[in-house]
Amino acid sequence: FVRVLERVRALPGVETAGAMNTLPLTDGGSTQPVAIEGGPVLPLSEQPEVAVRVLSPETLGALRIRLLEGRDVAATDTADKPGVVLITETMAKRFWPGQSAVGKRLKLSFSPEIQREVVGVVADVKLRGLAKTEPVSALFVPHGQMPWGWMALLVRTAQDPASISSAVRAAVRA
Repeated sequence: FVRVLERVRALPGVETAGAMNTLPLTDGGSTQPVAIEGGPVLPLSEQPEVAVRVLSPETLGALRIRLLEGRDVAATDTADKPGVVLITETMAKRFWPGQSAVGKRLKLSFSPEIQREVVGVVADVKLRGLAKTEPVSALFVPHGQMPWGWMALLVRTAQDPASISSAVRAAVRA
């Protein structure tokens, strides 16, 4: 995925490109229980659940998701580095009301050996479709720290997307 994104980003007319395991508005994806550092220690069955998505750097720009605080995920957020996540504004307000969530820590209950630091807060994203208006507590893990077997490629261009589609397909095939 890293090589594909490098090739696609280098194409003429491409403003940015990213990848995500489950696209917004699709009502798919996974949820996981989460344990908040400093919060009560709860059995797995009682831990709050949040939506979990995996993304590459530049996905926020490709989808035009606003970064409200902190930083985006980076190519340097790899498996050999401390775990990081981005979270939605709703999740920040849910777990850290009235304070900054950046710098706070949590663990995903299905990978409790990795403590993850919140490095950014993003505007709420309609993950489950346009008709579902309730904001979702969600977090985004860098692909470099949670490799995923499939990803959707997202390409932003100022020109007609059809005019670069064959070049994008060729970059993927390469």
